[in-house]
Amino acid sequence: MNFTQAQQEFRIRHYRWAKFRAAEEISEEFPHFWLFKGGLSWKRYHFMRELNEDEQKLFVSASLKRSHRYAAAGLGETTSAEEKALEERYFSIRERSPFEKELAARRRMGEKTKFASKRKVQRAMLSSFEGAFGYLGLEAARHVGQESSHVPMKFGGWIVQTSFYFGRSQSLIDYNHVIASEEQIRHPTTPGVTGPALLLANALCWINLGKMEWDYLTDTDVEPACDSVITLCREFFGELPKLLGGLEPKNIERENMTP
Repeated sequence: MNFTQAQQEFRIRHYRWAKFRAAEEISEEFPHFWLFKGGLSWKRYHFMRELNEDEQKLFVSASLKRSHRYAAAGLGETTSAEEKALEERYFSIRERSPFEKELAARRRMGEKTKFASKRKVQRAMLSSFEGAFGYLGLEAARHVGQESSHVPMKFGGWIVQTSFYFGRSQSLIDYNHVIASEEQIRHPTTPGVTGPALLLANALCWINLGKMEWDYLTDTDVEPACDSVITLCREFFGELPKLLGGLEPKNIERENMTP
């Protein structure tokens, strides 16, 4: 198997798992989406809650085909007219969440809303993450910036890096995973710059059902938001052995791969 084939195989596996988990979310009334206060995460969640079950299935199917477009195309799946119509309804929504409206009204009255500091959210999220997944063998090296943190660990011969972003104007938690080879290569024109020799997957977040972001966090929101992130990461990491099985770098035909 060459690298292109391995990359597509991973995409298809992740997509199939995403469809399975999304069907469970619909039947259980979206239990992983309850904490969102505003932004795209809130918008998607409340749009889905306003649909009947058949419409939810169509909209979620369209969303997954959009975010897993290469896998869907590889399986010969296309977006139906009914799915496109629901997506158009969703993209046409301009309404802000009730919390955002309330926040705007408070600001007009001169009131200030105290959000948790980015540093507090960052410390809480990293502590929760390492407490939950330290047994998986987190790398000793960890980059912590003012607004972001990156924590790498090893799975099946790959480095899985989880990157967190903690916002600017208000505190939030946004995260994604990157799966790359441990082997590094030098940039062809800038020798001092290196990067992974292979990038198997990028910008992964649970099942990639739209943007998952916990924003407008107050002090009391921080712990449940961190718990929600941990729940999604635990599901993803628990599935990774199946997603990566047989796709280890040692099994890739290096003479046929493209960097």
